[in-house]
Amino acid sequence: MEALGPCVATMKNHISNAIYGVVDYLAYPLGMLVIAPFALRSLGVDRYGIWMIAVSTVSTGAIVASGFGDANIRVVAMQRATGNHLKVIRAVRSTMGIHLFLGSALAIAAWFLAPVATNHLVSGTAGLQGDCLWSLRVACLLIPLRAIECVCVSTQRAYEQYGSAVRISAITRLVSLAVAGILPFITHTVVSVLAATALISAYGVWLQIVQLRALLHVSDLLPVFDRETTRILLSFGVYAWIQAVSGLVFGQLDRLIAGVAFGAAAVAAYAMCVQLSQPIYGVVAAGLHFLFPRISVQHALDDRAGVRRTVLLGFCANLLIVVLGAAAVLAIGPAVLQRWGGVELAQRCASLLPAIVRSTAFAGLGVAGAYAMLALGHARTLTCFTLVGGVLMTFSMWWLAPHYGLQGMAWSRMIYGPVTCMVYFPLVVFLGSRSNRRTHAESSATLYKCTMNSTSPSIQATALISNAEESDYESPAISRGPCANVLGVAVDALNLEEALSRVAQFLRSDRKGYLCAVDVSGILAALRDADVARTFAEAAIVIPDGTPTAWVGRLQKHTSMEAVTGPALMRAIFRHEEFACYRHFFYGGKEGVADELAANMLRQFPWTRIAGTYTPPFRELTSVEESDLARIIMECKPDMIWVGISAPRQDLFMRRMLPRLETRLMFGVGAAFDFHTGRLKECAPWVKKMGLHWLHRLVQDPKRLWRRNLGNAAFLWHIALQLTGLKVYPLPMCTAVSEDAGFLPGDLSATPRE
Repeated sequence: MEALGPCVATMKNHISNAIYGVVDYLAYPLGMLVIAPFALRSLGVDRYGIWMIAVSTVSTGAIVASGFGDANIRVVAMQRATGNHLKVIRAVRSTMGIHLFLGSALAIAAWFLAPVATNHLVSGTAGLQGDCLWSLRVACLLIPLRAIECVCVSTQRAYEQYGSAVRISAITRLVSLAVAGILPFITHTVVSVLAATALISAYGVWLQIVQLRALLHVSDLLPVFDRETTRILLSFGVYAWIQAVSGLVFGQLDRLIAGVAFGAAAVAAYAMCVQLSQPIYGVVAAGLHFLFPRISVQHALDDRAGVRRTVLLGFCANLLIVVLGAAAVLAIGPAVLQRWGGVELAQRCASLLPAIVRSTAFAGLGVAGAYAMLALGHARTLTCFTLVGGVLMTFSMWWLAPHYGLQGMAWSRMIYGPVTCMVYFPLVVFLGSRSNRRTHAESSATLYKCTMNSTSPSIQATALISNAEESDYESPAISRGPCANVLGVAVDALNLEEALSRVAQFLRSDRKGYLCAVDVSGILAALRDADVARTFAEAAIVIPDGTPTAWVGRLQKHTSMEAVTGPALMRAIFRHEEFACYRHFFYGGKEGVADELAANMLRQFPWTRIAGTYTPPFRELTSVEESDLARIIMECKPDMIWVGISAPRQDLFMRRMLPRLETRLMFGVGAAFDFHTGRLKECAPWVKKMGLHWLHRLVQDPKRLWRRNLGNAAFLWHIALQLTGLKVYPLPMCTAVSEDAGFLPGDLSATPRE
């Protein structure tokens, strides 16, 4: 029972932090609901509108200026966990400097834009112009105050102490609202309300700083820009900042589009439904925020089991809160809407509310995953999902709104949540990779290596263990180097430059072989077909033809591994004059494509030596055709044969034909022929880095690729099983070349063909 004491105390702390997080989220909007009628009565409609605009200016500016708060939480939590108090202080002061700079810059810009905004807001109303102008300018002064407050609050959250910071913040805001409800009866001006709010906020920030100084045991928290600490904060925080700003933009964009498309009157019903459903997301985001510092600490302490346990419990709580919240809104929503806007508005909302509630619920389901990804340092991946979801939602709104009206807008919102929920897929991968690393460390196995034995023409797929001198394997004459184990396929852990070096090394050797460009579909084909798996295992080089395979390799500590596509490798080989002395043969493509490719390569790279081309039929070659092909290639004497047919047919073809051909290296490059003849367009580099190259290909050739891409979804399931250790995908013991195939290593001379 005594052992349960710390666990119970920890759970109580988590529950307390969750409650304080919800209180922090609900305090201001609930207070606004109470105060709004009094403020509206005392200020009048026009001045109440000015007050709302000023409050929105402060809120928006604070979000933009405080976007590095998450970076501060992560850095402080991790340094606190490792006991590095000095770096904690540097992180806090550097974040203070960043936030003060951003807040001041925004405040200055807003200060000078205030007259322009005033002219648009209250043009022709002389009595309100002065009140509006100075209200907006006082609101500008509140932006840097909120930015500084964010540093204090985020640091205390990094220490997993939500209570004191939330109490000060909530009381300050409630007192400001109380003053806003009372003061207008005396002064009848908005600027007096904003000035009083600024004074109360300044006092609240001073209390937060006092509290923070006591927590950190320091007397000086003046902003600084420590170079190393600022670099760390910016490298992570810039993506967290983009995440915050994009969330702000996409959260308001639908109402803006609805207003432009259907007018202010029509958008009222839509906006009311959004406002009613928003707490589903807001409560779960506020209540589960404690996951962020908790996982950051566990990650810093290398507590992998603790991270997985926290993420699992967080997801369960996330799911429970969202389900209960959505059910509650659907149950009481119609009555609330009728009370807010009357029977007519409630009837308009009846068809919109279910779709909007579902969309908000889907978005809320991703909260635990988002906090976990931030804590594990994958803010960039999270930001990509947010941006993709927002962009897809926006495009669908422009398409659906003209056809289905506001109902189409509501349906479009349902795209954003599922896309952002996909963050759980890489999260499972990241968590699983850490599990695998631990297992490797315990077993002293540090990386996979594929080696070609010098005395036997076979490739041994082995683990490089610490007592390698006791291994039965001899030192290799030619090494494939480090390999990533992707569902049992040994994929060479290399980038483009390393691939070129490996090709050059192989060409200088006295062996012949083939190179496979393996992507997700190829990996899945190897799972289904043992012959395909053996083909990959016997390859001289296997390049990661796709970002997902490279991601898996990097998760297995192959940090320099990058996607090397067949078209990219092909172009690089032709571009490098190091390979100018070798002769090339093109096999594949539709009628005339291989000849056109040869002409293009000669035009771009005049030193190219083309030995010949061959356009095969769209079927497997007969034995007679294979014999004719072998005779043609024998006469052409190429050093490199480029095979451009579909995978894995091209890989099986190379393995089958290599023993019969006089050549050095065969390359399976798939659609490279179409890319280099302009039939297919290359995607932008950023699309490849995000792993969306498949989507670019799908858009260009949907009829052929949609079925394959749909089947590729199974890769996510299998890779999750591998990286979490729930299923083992061993590397095969494989044979590089067969002694009974009619040739042995050493058949070839070490010089290029003449």
